[in-house]
Amino acid sequence: MAEIALELVDIEKSFGPLEVLTGVSLSVPEAGCYGLVGDNGAGKSTLLKILSGVYPRDAGEIRIMGKPVDFHSAIDARFSGIEMIYQDLALAGELDAASNIFLGREHYRGSKYPPFRWLDHKRMHAEAAKVLESVGSRLSTDRQVKWLSGGERQLVAVARALEFDPRILLMDEPTAALSIEKVNEVTRLISRLKDRGVSMILVSHRFTDLIQVADTIGVLVHGRIVDEFEVVGQSTDEMTTRIVRLMGEADAGALK
Repeated sequence: MAEIALELVDIEKSFGPLEVLTGVSLSVPEAGCYGLVGDNGAGKSTLLKILSGVYPRDAGEIRIMGKPVDFHSAIDARFSGIEMIYQDLALAGELDAASNIFLGREHYRGSKYPPFRWLDHKRMHAEAAKVLESVGSRLSTDRQVKWLSGGERQLVAVARALEFDPRILLMDEPTAALSIEKVNEVTRLISRLKDRGVSMILVSHRFTDLIQVADTIGVLVHGRIVDEFEVVGQSTDEMTTRIVRLMGEADAGALK
């Protein structure tokens, strides 16, 4: 049985009087993918921002490989092996793919100190090509990001995250703005990452995408997980009906 890479226990978060997360608990095994589905406002992105060190949690515990951790910044989360790919990807459109992958941690040659050092473009392009190839892409590293397709930009964002050699990868709505063809590319990429031993939490409101790649799916409604189930052994129709029913009941309850 795979060891648990990430475990959340009773995570809570409020913004003033607004309760966003109320006792969220889940676990992700090594090389596993946990799919989190929910409508807009359910608390999905807030949960990921807590895990990536952007927001502090109000209560609960985060454990990595069984050990409790406490994040005060995104740097803390990174040192613990967590990387996050945001919904907007946070890429610089005017820069090429290699420059985006190494943005903020560029390689230099020459002296350690300016002005007697220069960007080592050759090394960065070579390493960028290598990490892109590791996720199944032969994308040219000198292409400006603004000219890339949505799926290609997603690959650049994943490659940037992988340069930090993460143990856990968080992905917020990675297929939201993609065509069906590009969605299939992302699902194949997630399968490759699992083969590399990366554990993932994949957030989406498009549960049909989650069903293709997740091992476990949790349904987040109004800040709490109302259902959780294993994907293996269930048909797509069964899972779709189950998720739609839960989310529909939640919407109906909110209107009462």
